[in-house]
Amino acid sequence: MGPAKMETPSPEKFLRKHSKEPQLPEKKPFTYMDGDGQRKPPVPARNEQPKMGIYSAKNYIRDNAIKNALAIPKRPQPIYADTKRGDKQPLECSGLVPKYSKKKDYGQTPEYLQQRKEEERRAQEEYDEYVKERLRQGAMKQLSDEERLSTLQGLKRNWEELHHQYQALSIVTDTGPKKYHKERLEQQMKQLEKDIDLIERHKTIYKQEHKNKWYISKFREQVKQEKQMGKSSHRTMGLPGPGRPSPEKFLRKHSKEPKLADNIVPFSEENLRRKPISTRPDNSWMRTPSKNNFVKSNAVDNILSAPRRPQACYAFTKNGDKQPLETSGLVPKYVHKKDYGQTPEYLQQRKEEERRAQEEYDEYVKERLRQGAMKQLSDEERLSTLQGLKKNWEEIHHQYQCLSIVTDT
Repeated sequence: MGPAKMETPSPEKFLRKHSKEPQLPEKKPFTYMDGDGQRKPPVPARNEQPKMGIYSAKNYIRDNAIKNALAIPKRPQPIYADTKRGDKQPLECSGLVPKYSKKKDYGQTPEYLQQRKEEERRAQEEYDEYVKERLRQGAMKQLSDEERLSTLQGLKRNWEELHHQYQALSIVTDTGPKKYHKERLEQQMKQLEKDIDLIERHKTIYKQEHKNKWYISKFREQVKQEKQMGKSSHRTMGLPGPGRPSPEKFLRKHSKEPKLADNIVPFSEENLRRKPISTRPDNSWMRTPSKNNFVKSNAVDNILSAPRRPQACYAFTKNGDKQPLETSGLVPKYVHKKDYGQTPEYLQQRKEEERRAQEEYDEYVKERLRQGAMKQLSDEERLSTLQGLKKNWEEIHHQYQCLSIVTDT
């Protein structure tokens, strides 16, 4: 263990007493910070007598009385009692005082939201212009609704096929191929789910035309020529390639391995004498000063940014535990709405739909009664049918109660 050779400690350098304890610095005489050495006057001794006979003409009692008489009286702090014992809390911090609603900018859209909306509108306009420009160049094409739906249905069918294969897998994955097949199916299903979600969320989709459009058109022309000449047009999938390989151009050893570049310096003694290339990264760009004053720009951004409004809260205990006022129900925000006390639109629509359905059903019944295809049951027939159904239910219920508790067969 350890290095191969180690110097043995000298016997003269043995461990002494208190040698490893922290040592204090050397003691220095105390001097004042200023060079003049001026000090405050010393404390008077007990034998020295104080100076006598110094009087003041100021009447402190009269001055205090006049000051208190002319002073503006303090207004009492508004408070509220939150318990039956009369425990009081300051009203200003409770959130019950409508001080925010009396501000000039109350109910108006903040400036930072207006700026954000303006930025979003400009970004949307720039994107629309970019899309139009790309559409003019022919590089992008918008998918129609039929193509989008057919693509979505095809993706869902592929997912169902993969899910059927995944369900048919064995529970135990004790071999490598089984595990690899399961992971591959899971990966393909996740990718299909992402594609389906993307197409369902976005109704407007642009596709880019194939880069090999020229090759595809050439391939179609070549197939037409072969059909006219009577040749077989059976080919493999993909882009058109060369004809059958010549038997002379057979596959040689190491022919598909990557080849080295031609500009490699050959081995020689002169190359060995050259200085080695430094492996340290070039960090010269880190020392280039920037013209931007980041401190000033951050200060300007913080000054111009809108201040964050404090959240309104109220205290519900004498210890001062606070809760947000908006969710407490104390703020009448729903009462001040325009549609307060009115029936919602979706309920009105539902009532209107139910009324129309009832009218259509009544008209259908009346029409069937006129044609004689339907006949209305009388009260006696209705009651007799109801009694017969109840008797049948009682008989079946009696048979069910008589069954054995153990159902072993």
